[in-house]
Order: sequence, then C-alpha cells, then structure tokens
Amino acid sequence: MPKLVFFHAGTEKCRTAFAPLEVALNSRRYAIKTMDVTRHPEHLREAKELGVQALPALLVDETLFHINFGVPLADIPPRSDSSSPPESIDALQRPWTDEVGEMLVQFFHAGCGVCKRAEQVVEALDPVRVIVQEEDLLKTPTRANEARTLGIHSVPALVFTAGPKRVVWHIDYGASLDDLACWWDWRQPTKSGP
Repeated sequence: MPKLVFFHAGTEKCRTAFAPLEVALNSRRYAIKTMDVTRHPEHLREAKELGVQALPALLVDETLFHINFGVPLADIPPRSDSSSPPESIDALQRPWTDEVGEMLVQFFHAGCGVCKRAEQVVEALDPVRVIVQEEDLLKTPTRANEARTLGIHSVPALVFTAGPKRVVWHIDYGASLDDLACWWDWRQPTKSGP
C-alpha cells in the first residue's frame, strides 16, 4: 500500500492542516503516517533528505508538497519530552471524524505546472467521502472573488469544508491571485476608437 507522510512540528498550524486529512484520505489506497520532526531526530533527518523546507509538509508517493507556507525547517527547535504533546495528532482531528459524512473539497488552480503536480493530493482523497469541486481560475476568473472570500491568496489551493468547519491548504506556490488578475487584464481585448 502506498504511503502518505505528514511531516509536522506539533504546532497549531500543523494541527489545523492535519485535521481534515485523515477524514478525506482514501484509506483503501493510502496508509497515513505522521512524523513530528521536533521529537525524533531520525524524522528530522528523513525530512531534510526528502527536501522538506518548511512544515507542515506532505509526501504523497514520491512527491513532496509544502502546505500553507509554514515555518522553515531550520527555524524549528527540538522540543523536550516533558513539554511535547503525544506523537500522534490523530486526537486533534476527532471533531472532524465525529461530525463528517461527506466533505466538500474545492481545488482552486490555474493549470500551471505546480497546480498539475498538486492534482496528486486530490487523487489521494476518498471519492466515497469527498466531493471534489475543481475551480480553474484561468477559465473562470469570476471564481477568484469566491477564492479570496474563502481565504485563498495563491494557487494551487484546497479548501476542505465539512459543515461549519473549513481548512484552507495553500500547496507550494504556483501563482498569487493578484498575478492571475494581471494575466486576465492582459488577455482582455482593448477597445479602440471612441
């Protein structure tokens, strides 16, 4: 069974990002493993070898994704065992699993290379529990206002929604919504004459 690894530092940002993942993940296809790099030197070593630059990060098969422009790996100090929460952060996502039937996941992208790579994350989601709604902002620029309202600043991005709960993942960095707005303006036909 392919492995999906969630590298984290036990921070609030990491816990928030992890919360919807176990619910949305296709567990028939992937086994999820969480790795707290602040508690185990071997996890930190493995993260560095794989190219993790910031946390949280997600490894899907052999492809690494950085989520939400997290804290640089070099800036994360190791924690002492006495102040560390338990290794597993599963308990932190229980409110999602207790309440969730189906989850809506909106995939905002612009068709760029970074966005194409991010499709691997979407493909790892469970098609039975997750409704995926794809939003190509180059084809439908009017959806950019909704994206901004949801808290999206760049693409590719995923928005996990279950009832009143919502978590946004900015995955790596393809383009900002402002960059896309410039592209849309450039593509508009110019008016000539009076």
